Amino acid sequence: MLCRRVYLDVIGLPPSPKEVNESVAAAESDRPAAVAALVGWLLKKPQYGEKWARHWLDVARYSDSNGYEKDLPREVWADHDWVVAAYNRDLPYNQFLVEQLAGDLLPNATQDQLVATGFLQNSMVNEEGAIVPEQFRTDEMFDRMDALGKAAFGLTLRS
Repeated sequence: MLCRRVYLDVIGLPPSPKEVNESVAAAESDRPAAVAALVGWLLKKPQYGEKWARHWLDVARYSDSNGYEKDLPREVWADHDWVVAAYNRDLPYNQFLVEQLAGDLLPNATQDQLVATGFLQNSMVNEEGAIVPEQFRTDEMFDRMDALGKAAFGLTLRS
C-alpha cells in the first residue's frame, strides 16, 4: 500500500492502523492531493530528521564511543542532535556544510553554529600512551579530510 511505503520512505516507521485508515479515506476523494498532504505532514515530523540524519552521521563517522581498545563514551551527542535539527528545519545544504566545517568562524556565531562544528570532533581517538602526538594529529587531520571528501563530494581524499 502506498501509505505504508510513504511512511517508511519519509520517516522510516510504519503507519499505525488508524493512520492507514485516515490515508485511505483521504485518498478516495482526491488521491494526488492526499498523497501530497501526507508527504508534507510526514516531512514536518521529528522522525524525518532522525531517519535522514543517520545517513550523514554514518558518513561523518559519528560515534558515541571512542572505539579501539578503550571503548569509552564521548560527549558528542550535541552534534548528533544538531544534525537531526538541521534536517528537520530544512537547512540548505551549503549552509549545513559551512556550519559543520566553520560554524565557529562565522561572524557573531550562535551557540547552534558552535555546536555544529562537532563534525570536526568525529575523528579518531587514541588514548594509548605510546603514540607520537604530532603523527597522531596529522593522521587525525587526514582522517577528517577523507571523511569530508567522502561525505560531501563522494571522493576519497587520501593518497
